[in-house]
Amino acid sequence: MPKIKIIIVEDETIIAEDLQQTLRDFGYSVPSIVRSGARAIEEAEKHNPDLILMDVRLEGAMDGVETAKRIKLQLNIPVIFVTAYVDDKILKQAKVVEPYGYLVKPIDERELKSTIEIALYRVKMETELRKNEEKYRILVEGAADFIFMIDKDNKILSINKSALMFFEKKSEEIIGRSIFDLFPKEIAEDYSETIKGVFKTGTVNISEAKLITDKKQIWASTILNPVMDSNGKVTSVIGLSRDITERRDMQNELQKTNMFLHSILDSSSHVSIISTDSERNIIYWNKGAENILGYKSEEMVNRRKIDILYFDEESKDMAEKIRYDIYNNKESVSCDIKEKTKNGDMVWINMTLTPRFDEKGQVAGILGMGQDITERKKAEVELSQAEEKYRMQFEGALDAIFVADTETGIIIDCNPAASKLVGRDKSEIIGQHQRILHPPEKIEQKFTATFMQHVKDKQGQTLETQVITRDGEIRHVAIKANIFEFRGKKISQGIFRDITEQKKAEREKEKLQAQIIAQSRLASIGELASGLAHEIGNPLQTILGNTELLLLERKTNETQAIKTAVLYAKQIIENLLTFSRQRKINLTRVNINDLLEQSLSLYGKQLELKKIKVIKEYNDLPGINISSLHIEQVFLNLITNATKAMPEGGTLTIATKRTVEIGKTVGKASANPEFIEISFKDTGVGIKREDLMRVFEPFYTTRSHGTGLGLSVSYGLVQQHGGEILAFSEGEGKGAEFVVKFPTK
Repeated sequence: MPKIKIIIVEDETIIAEDLQQTLRDFGYSVPSIVRSGARAIEEAEKHNPDLILMDVRLEGAMDGVETAKRIKLQLNIPVIFVTAYVDDKILKQAKVVEPYGYLVKPIDERELKSTIEIALYRVKMETELRKNEEKYRILVEGAADFIFMIDKDNKILSINKSALMFFEKKSEEIIGRSIFDLFPKEIAEDYSETIKGVFKTGTVNISEAKLITDKKQIWASTILNPVMDSNGKVTSVIGLSRDITERRDMQNELQKTNMFLHSILDSSSHVSIISTDSERNIIYWNKGAENILGYKSEEMVNRRKIDILYFDEESKDMAEKIRYDIYNNKESVSCDIKEKTKNGDMVWINMTLTPRFDEKGQVAGILGMGQDITERKKAEVELSQAEEKYRMQFEGALDAIFVADTETGIIIDCNPAASKLVGRDKSEIIGQHQRILHPPEKIEQKFTATFMQHVKDKQGQTLETQVITRDGEIRHVAIKANIFEFRGKKISQGIFRDITEQKKAEREKEKLQAQIIAQSRLASIGELASGLAHEIGNPLQTILGNTELLLLERKTNETQAIKTAVLYAKQIIENLLTFSRQRKINLTRVNINDLLEQSLSLYGKQLELKKIKVIKEYNDLPGINISSLHIEQVFLNLITNATKAMPEGGTLTIATKRTVEIGKTVGKASANPEFIEISFKDTGVGIKREDLMRVFEPFYTTRSHGTGLGLSVSYGLVQQHGGEILAFSEGEGKGAEFVVKFPTK
């Protein structure tokens, strides 16, 4: 701990040195001894001592009193005067400086010690007092409450910032003025009487009243404390006012709310309101409870326990569990519970049970509000039964059923048959848009348009479309859709019936009918062609023979033209004979891949010149019994057609493979026969849909020249071998494909 520093200001050297030694013996530090006032100020600034021993009479212009004044003013360092003369004049001069003691020479050591200790203690106390004053000043100035001091004449002695802000005035505009200058007369008179009472009784006054000025008013809670002197006389009053306007407003609102709630409780005829204490005694029973349960308030309040309402052991146990939860968790509980009326009937009550708390925050009872939901419960049971019936029908339906939100198209439910139809789990379907069910090309076509029509017209329609499984399989379905409302939302229910096999059977039937018609037509044409070939063949042979004789005698252009025309007619007769199956077919064992290579070798140069690229996709094939001459003609006809379809060049893909067609009948055998399949696929001009059905008819051609017998002859030759030939095309500009099938046996 640092030593106390004391500077000695003394113009007598022996006295000064004697004082220095004594002070050091006491344990003090003496950093400096000076003889004049000017030097004393310099040393005080330099060492900042705790105390100065100052001789009243000093050398130089300043005496000790003047020096002490300046030191106090500049440095606020306490001073003890030392003097050899004690008279009234000196004392009067010294009092102005407010010294911390006087020592008369010669100085007694004990007196010196005690005077210094008292002075240091006084300095310490004054320092603490200044700190406390500053602290309280800050608290007063920073307080949100109004703090003020008033004398017995109602004049304001002091006031803090919060009060100044309320009055919207500066400190100098209020301090020293009467409360009658700040408040309306009637209000000021009331305040004055209250203040007089404090001065008279010397007791604290607490009140709530309005503080009103010309500009504003608030409700304030005010405490007036008397300030007394040492004789117990009240010299002033300190007041503290707190703005309680918001609290008063809340109290008023609470009072209004309580009145409102009380009126509700008394007037609620359809809601039972029952309150119980911690012992389950009924302490409140409203009109609604009377109407629902049949008991009058006077029968129940403070007379019965709530247990009288328990309908059976189940409801009793449930009520006890709820009561336990409320008392332990201190939270509200909602539930449906059975209760017994005065007549013994059972009613269902929807209850909201809320804990009531005492002033210590402990649950003191329970307030229950209930509504009779007996009819609703009956309806719920009936609805549940209906829903269960519907659910059984829904889940057990053989047809797929999808339920979707009409606004969003999101699927919200589906049955097991629906999952089976599209090969997806229910969890993969629900929550997805209905487009997940359909092939991409169908989404923006018929299905979406019809779906929107359902939503618009609220009418169910039946349509046929396609669905796609998770594995990418396309299946045909007939959809019966219905629109209905459920809980305020439009819902679409689609019943999907799988008609894939039906569609397949229909296509097979159509194909079979077309084949029968074509065969019947071709047979008729064949009979006609056979007759014509026979009747016309002989005259043509005569014309040809005579023409050749004429050419031997004299070769002319006209004669050569006749021969060419006759040969062309003869070729037509040959085709007609082939078409009419009048020629015998000799069968040999042939490998189709080899026969294709032989056919292509005849056309190789022409294909190259026409810029047609041939892609071969051959598979290993067994040999089959066919007429290589006639089937080679078929292949040449198909290659010729493909070449003509690609006048600017293109690609011809020829592929072979073995296939098995389940359930197909060939001859007498019908147990999954095996076929060899040859396809000719070009990238040419394609075939129109209306032409595709007639390409194998004799004399039917879409070209400007040609007989139209090539494909019909090929058709007849393939059929003579027990096979079939099919034509496919997506339309004009999309190429065409001809597929030839021969049974392996």
